[in-house]
Amino acid sequence: MSKKRKLSPEEEALWAHVTKSVEPLQPAEREVQRSQSALNQSLKRDTAPKAVAPKAPVQPASPAKRTSRPKHTNHPPIDHRALRKLRRGRTQVDASLDLHGLTQAQAHTALRGFITSCRQRGLKNVIIVTGKGGPSTGKWLGAEERGVLRRQVPHWLATPPLVHEVVGFNPAGPRHGGDGAIYVVLKGKG
Repeated sequence: MSKKRKLSPEEEALWAHVTKSVEPLQPAEREVQRSQSALNQSLKRDTAPKAVAPKAPVQPASPAKRTSRPKHTNHPPIDHRALRKLRRGRTQVDASLDLHGLTQAQAHTALRGFITSCRQRGLKNVIIVTGKGGPSTGKWLGAEERGVLRRQVPHWLATPPLVHEVVGFNPAGPRHGGDGAIYVVLKGKG
């Protein structure tokens, strides 16, 4: 097992500066305290002036801002009974859109056109196939990001203009693609 190298005071100051502007998805109180004490120790060791002035220690986020995951939805998920019927195949899926192989821009355009078209035709239950993504290959920096559409589609559905056309959405059941697909219930013909 390799031994981790310690950060230099300049690297610690830079890291503190970068992390100050980032809100963690699942902050752990002890990790915040650990990073604060490491930064404080670093500041105590280095009394000589530096080109990069260290910033104040990172303060823990207020409890109101903490969430277990980002909240994308401005509306409730699909009704429990309707979702169960979709997953069990008791409710018909009216249309589906497969976004495999598309770039984010192409997928966003295709999604907007598909949702608008389905709603104009009076369709109610649709599936968006995003794929599950997979492990990233390559080095950390510059590596191809995987599973982007799987993360982006819920965000797009929950923001204008699509949020006004959607009643709710949830991950699909195993028969319809599981985590690689999303059930979307549309509002009535508008």
